[in-house]
Amino acid sequence: MFRISSLTDGSRDNIGESFLAGTGPVNGPANRQSPPAPVRDTGVPEVPALVRGGLAAWQCRRVTRHIEEHVAETISLATLADLVGLSRYHFCRAFKQSFGVPPHRYHMERRIAHAKVLLADQATSVTEIGFDVGYGQTSAFSAAFRKATGSTPSHFRRALG
Repeated sequence: MFRISSLTDGSRDNIGESFLAGTGPVNGPANRQSPPAPVRDTGVPEVPALVRGGLAAWQCRRVTRHIEEHVAETISLATLADLVGLSRYHFCRAFKQSFGVPPHRYHMERRIAHAKVLLADQATSVTEIGFDVGYGQTSAFSAAFRKATGSTPSHFRRALG
């Protein structure tokens, strides 16, 4: 076991004080992480950087590709977990670690993002867009859209111009 009292040059107090103050060699200013740079929204989901305890990069790509290709369908947790060779529990935990949200919420966010793109086309009705992104009823689509964006699909479309 390491003994702090074995230091005889009096630096024991300096080490402890610098550690507690957050200025030591491990957690000093040079080792603190800076906030991420802002990223502009292009409508395409960005694969997150590798996160310890999360999904590997290839797993993130495979899952996001599958969700994008099947955005209007119901996707089970078991299907996504099987894509990357993990148990449902481990997949759910790792997905949330990597993306910051659970898989179902990510899927719903992608549906709403897809709906926003479709709402720019004035020729397509809101009901048809709701069906296109996987909602069985217009009321369910409107409620989910309002919960995610703060406005109804019709108000969102009017705001686009």
